Amino acid sequence: MKTEFIDVRYRGEIKLNEKVIAKLKRCKVVAVYTSVQFINNLPSVVKQLKDAKVNVVISKPARADCDGQILGCDVYCENLNLPSDVDAVLFIGDGEFHPLALLYSGIKQVISYNPLNNKLRVFSKGDIDKVLNKKQANVKKFLMSDVIGIIISTKWGQEHFNYVGKLKEKYKD
Repeated sequence: MKTEFIDVRYRGEIKLNEKVIAKLKRCKVVAVYTSVQFINNLPSVVKQLKDAKVNVVISKPARADCDGQILGCDVYCENLNLPSDVDAVLFIGDGEFHPLALLYSGIKQVISYNPLNNKLRVFSKGDIDKVLNKKQANVKKFLMSDVIGIIISTKWGQEHFNYVGKLKEKYKD
C-alpha cells in the first residue's frame, strides 16, 4: 500500500515570552527542537534566543528531514547528533510525547514552550518516574487479568505484528 505523508504547518507567529527567555538564559548551552508542525518557525525562535544572548545549538537528528526537527520515536542521544556540552533542550510544540521522549534519551532538562497557549513547562526526571510508575501498575493489572485484547497499529514504522504471535504463545491462558 502506498503512503503519502503531508506536513501540516502552524501558520501563526511564535514569540517567546520573557519567562521562557529568562529560564533559558540560566543554561550554558540550549539545543532547540520542534515537531514538523512548527519547523517553519524555528529560524525566528533561534533569532529571538540569540538576540537575548542565549547560547543555542541545533542539530539534524538521524532520521529527521531538517535541522531542529524531532521524531519522538527516534530520540536516542546518539541519533540527536548533539554536542556534549548541551545542558538543556528547548522543545517548541504542544503535548508531552516529545519532551518525555527527550528525557528518556538522557537529556537532563527539557524546557517545553507551547506556542498555542503561550505556556512554559519544565520536564525533569520526576515526570519520567510518573510514567514508569503508571507503566508498572499497568503491567501488574495485565498480569492479573483473565482476558486481554491486543491493539496493533498499521501505521508504517509503528506496526509490530510479530509481537502478536509471541504474546499469544507466552500468555496461552
